Amino acid sequence: MKYFSLRRDNGRDIAFNGEALCVVDSRDYGQWGRGKNEKRWTEMALYRTEGKSFVVAISGRSDMPGEVDRVKAHVFESEQDMFEGVGFSYLAKAMFDEAGISSEEVIK
Repeated sequence: MKYFSLRRDNGRDIAFNGEALCVVDSRDYGQWGRGKNEKRWTEMALYRTEGKSFVVAISGRSDMPGEVDRVKAHVFESEQDMFEGVGFSYLAKAMFDEAGISSEEVIK
C-alpha cells in the first residue's frame, strides 16, 4: 500500500493508503472523443483504498496561457456507486477497462 494525497477543487483534499489502479488520458482515446487536443485534455485516475473504497480523480488539464488545471475527486464505496457517480463516458469506460472492472450490464 502507498500513501496518496489528492488536492481537489470540489471539496476537502483526500488522503488515503491504497493502490493506483490506472490513469487514462483523453489524448490517447481521441478516436472516441472529440479528437486529440494538445492544449486541453482530461485525465481520469482510479485508486483502491486499503478499506476497499474507490477514489476517482478527474483532472481537466490545460496548456493554454492563463488557464489552470481543474481537479475533482470522488470517493465511492462500491463499483455500482462508482458507475452511478462517474457515468459511462468513453473515458470512464476506458478507465474501467484499464482497471479490469467490467461495466457491462448483464441481461438474463
